[in-house]
Amino acid sequence: MKNWLHRFLLFASAVLFTFASAACTSSGGDDDSASADDDAAGDDDAAPSVYQHVAVVLPGDADPAVRLAAADAVSLFGQISGLSAQQADKLSADPQTLNVAVVGAGVAESVFTAAELAAMPAESFRLRTATVDGAAVIAIAGGDARGRQYGLYDLLERFGFRFFHPEQTYVPAAADVTWPAALDVFEQPDWGRRGFHFHTMHPIEASEFVLVPSAQHEVWAKHLIDWLARNKQNYWQFELLRTVDFDQAAPYFRGLVDYSHARLVDVGLVVTWVFQQQKAWKLLPDARAEHQAELQQSLDQLMQVPWDHLNLEMGGTEFTSVNDKLQVAWMNDTVAYLAAKYPHTTASVKVHCSSDQTAPDYGGINFNYLPQFADERMGIYPHTVMYYALNGPAPVYGNENYDALYHWMLSMIDGVRKVYYYPETAYWCSFDIDVPLFLPLYIFNRWNDMALLVDQGLDGQVTFTSGHEWSYWLSDWSVARFTWNSRRLWTDALAWYAKIFGDAGPDLAAAIQDLALAQQDLLIDKNLASYLAGEDTWDELGYLFGATTHPKPVMFSELYRMNEADVRALQSGVIADLADAATRFDDLAQRVEAARAKVPARALAWYDELADSFQVDQLRAAHAHLLWAGAAARRLNELGVEPGGEAQAQQLFAQAKDITAQFRQVVAQREASYRYPLFYSTGWKRSVTSYDFRYLFQASNAYWFRRYEKQAIDKDFNPFLMNLIDPIWFFF
Repeated sequence: MKNWLHRFLLFASAVLFTFASAACTSSGGDDDSASADDDAAGDDDAAPSVYQHVAVVLPGDADPAVRLAAADAVSLFGQISGLSAQQADKLSADPQTLNVAVVGAGVAESVFTAAELAAMPAESFRLRTATVDGAAVIAIAGGDARGRQYGLYDLLERFGFRFFHPEQTYVPAAADVTWPAALDVFEQPDWGRRGFHFHTMHPIEASEFVLVPSAQHEVWAKHLIDWLARNKQNYWQFELLRTVDFDQAAPYFRGLVDYSHARLVDVGLVVTWVFQQQKAWKLLPDARAEHQAELQQSLDQLMQVPWDHLNLEMGGTEFTSVNDKLQVAWMNDTVAYLAAKYPHTTASVKVHCSSDQTAPDYGGINFNYLPQFADERMGIYPHTVMYYALNGPAPVYGNENYDALYHWMLSMIDGVRKVYYYPETAYWCSFDIDVPLFLPLYIFNRWNDMALLVDQGLDGQVTFTSGHEWSYWLSDWSVARFTWNSRRLWTDALAWYAKIFGDAGPDLAAAIQDLALAQQDLLIDKNLASYLAGEDTWDELGYLFGATTHPKPVMFSELYRMNEADVRALQSGVIADLADAATRFDDLAQRVEAARAKVPARALAWYDELADSFQVDQLRAAHAHLLWAGAAARRLNELGVEPGGEAQAQQLFAQAKDITAQFRQVVAQREASYRYPLFYSTGWKRSVTSYDFRYLFQASNAYWFRRYEKQAIDKDFNPFLMNLIDPIWFFF
């Protein structure tokens, strides 16, 4: 998409969001665009709070998955003070009872026409209010069991529930429940496969509770699966690591797959052929040219568990290729063996955005594009990283943008090979959630991508995620909404989220929108991403050897070698932009804080997380500005052109250290509300991953703040400064 169109989208989003906050529109009967997001502006007619009881009515032949969803709904309704709920097999005409009826014989014909029911595609649902034999009814019809399940959860959201986090659901107060009086909705998904890749290569909580069997871990894993079903997702996958004894863990994995299937969620497993980094599980640990017997033996081992899908990784690492003819043979032999022996299991391969790897036997093309020469039964997962959009700058992995990957992806859509878009909502490695930075920019650019792709014929989207604290669940929750309906504005999701904040909702939704657009301007258009992220030993070694992942800043070691003209240019460019970022982020944080008094008590826990998330952005930007400004002042003093430069630098450095102390207070405050036991998020201990620390360990101890201080203030430029990663454990 050209730059003018990108700017138009930004303008249109802002204008339409303003109108959506002030106006109400009715969700119309069979309008395919009707969505639960319509309620974000309060557009369902609300009935008086006359109901004291909810009966979830199921037909005798209800699907097992729908029965699970109904039991879940009864439990959720039961958490509202003064409201009772139960499952029932017939309607109640009690005027204080609302019947939520998943339609069967008798009810269906009374509420929906035969033509309406016959025309419902897979996964679609209808919701309609009616009176049947004197009973108040909200009827749910589905094109299949998934559709009926999704209709029930959609209705729960309309009542006021929000399925934000696997371990934390927002339950409305009795006074805040919305009782729809006139409801007539039809919905169907925009994307076929809708789900998430939980990146268990990273030391997130899920790397423990998915990969390491235990009773408590099973509880958390099932909550994750429930969260997917509640948010209309039909797929999830995770990465198997070679530190896991697969045969021993297989019964545990089989239980997770069985539960997923009970919730109508498919499950994929991510493995590799010979991929070496980060403990990846290998189909070919010996990597011999004669590979078929070993490959088949490994596949048989994996298929002790009835996976729906295997997603595979090519190459030796993200940066290194292997023999291209062998790679194609491995793809072909894998998909052929699965088709012959395990026909219910499909396969695909990740197509990474990395560059500078070629396939000499296939015309020197990008090695990542080799799947185009493989059996068409091998699907593809074109993978972008970080918060960069498909249609804008993306200075990552040797690219300037994703244009080549985007056009290649579209060229692969032929109606035979399955094509799934595979972006991210968190990268982790020294870039976002581990700093932490709150980045609603992810929400904006994932929506931007889906709006660009929705009519292109892709088979689905699976989103790579790497942790949920610090409001990162908001990105995943929003993306789940976008994969269901990509034709609405991204700001609708923000308004639907912020509705829990009552009168403060519009102000908070607007602040999140403005933060995302400010981040687009500052982090992408002005390329400040690398200054607010961090560099560790392996980033710096990557800079030295040409294996970079995210944008590189002007490093302090470089700044202290600059001449006057270059320092002055840095001051008027990057350093001025950092000052602007600190000011703009502070203004936004103050707007969020000003809304506190209007937030209902029931939503305060969610508000506090949002306020802390805004605050860490402001602190990170201010800290970066002070350090680079101080180092520039010191350098001009060293050059003899600013006699007071060192004194100025010391003043700025002292302010930066004060900010680090403030940051640590905010983090400690937030850690008290993490959803899992703190060690799972911040601990230090060798685990099944290639890291000795958990994914928020560095956030917990202000690692990225302190490392920059040592470089800027102490001039410690050793690339191994504060190294946390054991390279032997990481690679082997």
